[in-house]
Amino acid sequence: MNRNLSAAILAAALIGAISSTTGVAIADGMAGAPGVTQDRGDIAFGYNDGYWDRSHQWHVWRDQDEMKSYKSAQNNQFHDWQHSRDPDQGWIAQ
Repeated sequence: MNRNLSAAILAAALIGAISSTTGVAIADGMAGAPGVTQDRGDIAFGYNDGYWDRSHQWHVWRDQDEMKSYKSAQNNQFHDWQHSRDPDQGWIAQ
């Protein structure tokens, strides 16, 4: 019985270690850089000075790396000009 208990504890530790490591890799890969928690799925339109989210809230990029990460993402809606250039402030009615 002691052997079964040891095996169960070891299995639980391995599963926990794998789960925590996988979570970090996914978080880093989604944002393109560690520490950035931006959800690209929430960005409706990106501009070089910030972005509109799908709730029609304006956000300024945290830094150039965040903007470049979104700009290089597949299927982005990025426009390389300031949002204020357009009469609708860059919100494109869908």
